[in-house]
Amino acid sequence: RSPPRATISDQKTGNRMPPVKVIQAKSPSEIPLSAVDGLPTIVYWDICGLAQPIRYALELSGLEYIDVRIDAGEANTEGYKGVWLAKKADVPHPFPNLPYFMDGGGNVMVQSNAILRNVGSNFSASNDVVNQALDQASDLDNLFTGSCYRDVSSLTMEKLKLGTWVTFLGSKKPFLGSQFPTIADCKFYEVLRKAKVLFGDVDPALADYVARFEAIPAIAKYQASPAFLARPLNNPHAQFK
Repeated sequence: RSPPRATISDQKTGNRMPPVKVIQAKSPSEIPLSAVDGLPTIVYWDICGLAQPIRYALELSGLEYIDVRIDAGEANTEGYKGVWLAKKADVPHPFPNLPYFMDGGGNVMVQSNAILRNVGSNFSASNDVVNQALDQASDLDNLFTGSCYRDVSSLTMEKLKLGTWVTFLGSKKPFLGSQFPTIADCKFYEVLRKAKVLFGDVDPALADYVARFEAIPAIAKYQASPAFLARPLNNPHAQFK
């Protein structure tokens, strides 16, 4: 079956199908290899990480979906990440990895930006600005996240060079490349949210952007729900979680 496409009205009002169903996978048998109940299914660790922008995109799409969150276990123990590693080879994809996405139509996808673009086809503008902004935001996220795992003390606001984003956003308001939120916004917003967790605040222009994204009814409704995962940002072995 083809899932219904979200409309701009849906994004403004927060109208959506029934709430997302979250599945906590604490054993290999709880990790699905096909779409749960025939619904779009995202599978990832029980953290924000690379899946968080995809979750926002699924909310903006208005789709009913399943969010499977795998327990990584305790860092620096023999069984760390064992639940996933015991199942990884069974994922029906040549390059099994997390996150992976099953669209409910028999297709399995990996690579977070590829998944974002797939989900975004239900609601997001797609143009050169959006695509470049998504890739640039991914580079920014890699810098932030890599530092959180390896050397968080070296990470500074200056190192993130967010001032370039202030300049870029200045001509793209209210969102990146569109009057309405796009998949690039899902990624960039999450990097800013994480930066606020670590540093406490961001540039006022970026804080306004964060407020605009969080005020989207579909996002506001999601973030106020039990399904929203604010933390941990990263897996247990990271220096900053």
